[in-house]
Amino acid sequence: MNLIESETPIPVPTLPDLLHPGSRALFRHWETIRGERSVPSRSDLDLRKITEIVPWLFILERNPVRQAYRWRLAGTGIGLLWGRELTGGGFLDEWRPHERAGFGAILDRVVAALQPCIAHAHAMSIDGDWVKLELLGVPIRTTAGNQVQILGAVLPLENPRWLGHASLDSLSLQSAKLIWTEPIPGAPAGLLPSSPPSTSEAALTAFTVIQGGKRDR
Repeated sequence: MNLIESETPIPVPTLPDLLHPGSRALFRHWETIRGERSVPSRSDLDLRKITEIVPWLFILERNPVRQAYRWRLAGTGIGLLWGRELTGGGFLDEWRPHERAGFGAILDRVVAALQPCIAHAHAMSIDGDWVKLELLGVPIRTTAGNQVQILGAVLPLENPRWLGHASLDSLSLQSAKLIWTEPIPGAPAGLLPSSPPSTSEAALTAFTVIQGGKRDR
């Protein structure tokens, strides 16, 4: 089975893979504040423009030594969905073992190639209730320093019946891919590796990985 479907970019104007209006709102705000830059700064964020999804926002921070991401911040809605405090914990720890390497590779591309990613997953509570989730992640630079973090939103595509009453039991990743954005004039060279997908990406069996990223003109 060929897990790399295509390197053709998702057409940004229509954003067909963003199912939740909150995901589209966050993506459009990110595009607006980055302007002619490859990546905006956290200080550019105007949460008043996306107030309806603030409880569902998160920031991930990459461990510089190994492929690991921790919840730098997690909104109250995400905390209620997970049923516990997440800030400071490991993001990839929440996923099934065979999905962690592939999803981590996608997140690595967000940080290195400065491209957004979109993922869809099924979440199950300890009571056995299921809900579909959409996760959008966009690169953003720290206000003080030059570190790239991932700003994102976890948005239920239907009402989680267990919200605030039960905790999350498991996550099942259905798909994960990058969204290509338009090349930015003067963007740093070498943002996207020219090598083929790594073994960890190619070895996935549970979901589709589509690689992509920004290239200089």
